[in-house]
Amino acid sequence: MSLIVATPPVFEPIDIDYVKCWTRIDQDADDVVLNSLILAAREYVEKFTRRALITQTLEERFDCFPGNCFELRRSPVQSVTSIEYFDINDVEQTVSATTVYETDLNSEPARIALREGGVWPTVDSRLDPVKVTYVAGYATPEEVPESIRLAMAMLVDHWYEHRSPVTELKLAQTPISVRALLAQNRVY
Repeated sequence: MSLIVATPPVFEPIDIDYVKCWTRIDQDADDVVLNSLILAAREYVEKFTRRALITQTLEERFDCFPGNCFELRRSPVQSVTSIEYFDINDVEQTVSATTVYETDLNSEPARIALREGGVWPTVDSRLDPVKVTYVAGYATPEEVPESIRLAMAMLVDHWYEHRSPVTELKLAQTPISVRALLAQNRVY
């Protein structure tokens, strides 16, 4: 399985003003650094929590259709755009949402299941012949849980204060306060 971001978010869950308020930085000299750290913090948080923080289009690939019901790797899912696959003749096809599968977008993680009487098509023997395209994330920064936004600010502050390569194990680890805030939002 693989997961790629087909269309990245157009903004971040926290902005530079939020970070500057948290870190008490009142000058603009390090804005480029702070913006890079905000992006890196979002990517870290998304992997750790298994959440898409801001609306983005994702493509998840599978070597086969994974059973009668399978889960998507990022939450919250807003919509499933399509399920495509390469058939045994190596021709790309689209699976019918109306006759073959249904979605449960309220669960975390979101699920895709065969409809009653539905059957997954036979796929080509190539690697990753099945592609699920979906939109996930919160629509606005204000919808992102505040504990996640705060954890991101703390992480940016930690990385900003320790910009050089770290040799001490204590400094190299993610601060426990960040992990504690993120753990309550992790999708299992």
